[in-house]
This record gives sequence, C-alpha cells and structure tokens, in this order.
Amino acid sequence: MPKIIIRAQISRLNPIAQARSILLRSLLQGCWLLGWLLFVGQTLLADTPGTATIRGAINSPLAYLTQGAFHQKPIRFYFDNLLETLEFVEVPTALGAFEARILLPKPMPVLCEYDGQTTLLFLSPNDDIKMQFTGDNLTQTLRYEGKGAIHNQYCQQMYRQYGAETVENELRARREQLSSRAAYMPLCENYKQREQTLLRNFLDQNPQSSAAFQTWAKAEANYRYATRMAAWYFRSEDKQNDDYKMYSQTHFILNDNEAVVSNRYLEFLDYHLRNLSMRDPEDLRRQREQQRLPWVLRAIELAQTELQGKAREYATAKLLIDLIMAEYADTPRLYEQFAQQTQDRYALFAVEKQYAQFRAFMNAEPPADAQLYIIDEDYALSFEALLAKYKGKVIYIDFWASWCAPCLSELPYSQTLQKYYAKQDLIFLYLTPDDIESKWRGNIARYQLSGEHYLMSKPLKDEALFTLGIRALPHYAIIDKQGNVAIADARKPSNVLLRDDLDRLLQP
Repeated sequence: MPKIIIRAQISRLNPIAQARSILLRSLLQGCWLLGWLLFVGQTLLADTPGTATIRGAINSPLAYLTQGAFHQKPIRFYFDNLLETLEFVEVPTALGAFEARILLPKPMPVLCEYDGQTTLLFLSPNDDIKMQFTGDNLTQTLRYEGKGAIHNQYCQQMYRQYGAETVENELRARREQLSSRAAYMPLCENYKQREQTLLRNFLDQNPQSSAAFQTWAKAEANYRYATRMAAWYFRSEDKQNDDYKMYSQTHFILNDNEAVVSNRYLEFLDYHLRNLSMRDPEDLRRQREQQRLPWVLRAIELAQTELQGKAREYATAKLLIDLIMAEYADTPRLYEQFAQQTQDRYALFAVEKQYAQFRAFMNAEPPADAQLYIIDEDYALSFEALLAKYKGKVIYIDFWASWCAPCLSELPYSQTLQKYYAKQDLIFLYLTPDDIESKWRGNIARYQLSGEHYLMSKPLKDEALFTLGIRALPHYAIIDKQGNVAIADARKPSNVLLRDDLDRLLQP
C-alpha cells in the first residue's frame, strides 16, 4: 500500500542552534519584532543599535482614487542591503506630514521610495531628520535638516548624479554594444573617478562626518566600479577561455572586512562567485545540471576557498538567504553549518530571520481533511486504478509541482473551488512529480488544500502524462462519474467558466 502522511515531523537543531531557540521560537510564532528587539538589545553590544526618526513634510502630496475615496500614497523605507528584507511604510496625512521611526542594528544605508521615485539615505541610530520634498519631484526638491542631515545631503547629490537610473542603465546598454573590455573599462573608470572626486570634496568640506559614514561612502565608490566590471564578464560569450580569473586576482580586493557595510560590495561578491561558478569545467557544470543542483551550492563552496573573514560570512549569508527563498530542501544542514562557523552576529541574525520563516513553511501541518499519499517506485499503482478508486464521483485533476510558479499561483483559486463544492460529489485530485517531499507537503499546508494528494512514482507519472497528453505544467483534467476522461485539457481554477463544466458533469 502507498504510505500515508498524517503529520509532519519537526527536525531538530544542533546544540549551537538550540542556544538561540528563544529567538527562533518568537520568530516562528510570528513575533518577529520581539525577536528583532532581542537581537538589537542583547547581541549587538559592540555596535550602536537604536532608532532613527524621519519627520517628513511633502509639499503637494499625491493621492489615488479607489472605491470612491481618495487615499494618500504611502512613503516606504527599506534597507539598501542584500541581507535585509525589513521595510517601514508610512501613510502621510492629507497635508503631507509623516513620521517614520526606523529600527537600525547599526549605521546603514536606507532607500526611500515615494510614487515610484527613489532616493538614498544614510541613517545612524538616534538620527532625527526633517525631510521635505514636493510629491511629484522627490529627487530634485529634496531638502534635509536636523541631526544626520549632513550625510544625506551627500547621498542626495550622489544618488541624483550617479544613481541606478542615470548610470547603470547607460552602462548596461554599453555592455551590449561594446565588443571588448578595453573599450568598456574606461567608462567605468571615468565614473569611479568622478564619484570619488565628489566624495573627497564633500569630506573636505564636512570633516565632522562620522567614521561609519566615511567607511560606507568610500566602499560604495570603490565597489561600484568592481561590480560594473564584474557585470562585463558576466555577459562574456566565452566564459571557459576568457581572463576573468586572472583579472579578478589582479584588479579586485576580495576580502575587505570594512566594506561589508556597503551593498555594492555585497553585490560585487555575489557577482564574483557567480562568475567563478560559470567558469567551472564543462563536466562539472553538466553534472550539476543533471543532478538539478542550484548554482548557489557551488557558490557556497567557492566562498569557503576564495574568501576570508567577514567577506566569506556575508557572502555565505546572502547565498543561504537565496536558498531559503527558493525553499531548498537541504537548507537546514547548510544553515547549521553556517551557525556553527560564523563569528559575525549581524550576518547570523540576517539568515536566522529568513530561516525561521523557512522552518515554519517546512513544518506546517496540512489540513486535517487532506489525504497525502507517497507512491513508492516499487508500488504498482496504475493511473487507471487510481481513477477507479474515485469512480462514481466527478474528479478534477490538478497536475502541479512545487518548482512551477504558475502552478502555485492557481492553488488559492483551487482552495476557493473546494469550499464552493464542499457538499457535492466532486473529488479534487492533486498529482505532482515533486522529488522533494517536504516542499510538496509544505505547499499543501501553505495553501491549506484539502482533497487527495499523490506524490507520484515515475511509472504513475509517465502513464498519467501519456493518457492525458500532458506536455507542460500546470495541467488540469476532468473525469466524469463513470471514470471516463470528460475534458483532457480542462480550464484552470482561476477561470470562472470552469464552474460551468463542473456543474454540467455534476448533474444527476
């Protein structure tokens, strides 16, 4: 008989990770803010955690109309950091006033977005800044006053002249046009010199600027250049024979512990590891593809050999977050290794925040009325026998997989259909070729899908695909009460016309 899954088993952390169990429990229970405060208050004693306050005044604030009423457009603040996902959203008053209190683990760059317009700030704990701008022209009308304003006057000028919209788009287009590094490199060097000149002039005029700001601003200018050059090699057409490895060894500083405050440095490290992984021997790359291993696993290996100190820890933290966001099943083992080895508490906590959500997903319980079956390879269940099990009822079949984004996007609509047809002779049959049981179970729990769920064996999958002529996922089919294929290529759950098809077949 196929194995029936009744309850997810909870994996255990090793002793080092268990030492942080109070924090993780608070995160898993949804008390993220409590966990954050514990971290800020108790584990970053060497830094200066606190709150930065921004008191805003928007001249001619913008509003949008919905359901017959006008609503003020919000202003959003989020960290300019690959390891952070926290954001702060404030809705101004009708007169444009707002106050944002931003929790900072240490001095950090923060992006501010309003109606699609973006600017960059550098905030330190205890900053108290007055920010004023016109609603439809953030970058050109922005003015700062108060404690911390001096740093942001530089940020405003820097972002206005050399922000992503003005420089990066141009360089991206030039990379497509130019055929050699020798032609592209002078463009990057020119921008680097201009950005460094702007910074030197500012520091000469404002010697009172903080050491944290100076360290960050210098790293940003240096590693914008490095990232731009790494991006050139990223598009190289002959990655097996170009000179990236030699160039990176002679032109890049890989291990720069002070630069970890800069998001440009973190982006550069990510680019560097990607570039190295793409230049692995063909047989190694082919082996990874055959085993369906994400490139991030190779990048983590490369980080251990190529990088040292904080560079290694921050680069690995970012890669782990990538795996967590992809819900990679082997993440717990990699997380535990990282937790044992890392010495940087900020990098560790950045990963822990994301990992807590991953554990909640992997350990979530499917609905009580969901039946989960794992069909072992040696269990001879045919597709015909599977359908016969539900003969006498209409069957709506959903072929899906955890790695299929369009499949997942339809599952909330499927749940709605389940509720609508709860008292009728309709079976919701979910079939998946997933090779990772925990992700399959986790998505059933995430979308709270009742019904009949089968993790198919290869023979069962092949027969089902052949019988219904399935070429791609997602795919849907309807079987009538006599066990015949009524619609081999049925409408998807979000299609309102699907109910007409089901109602017709459900009639006595």
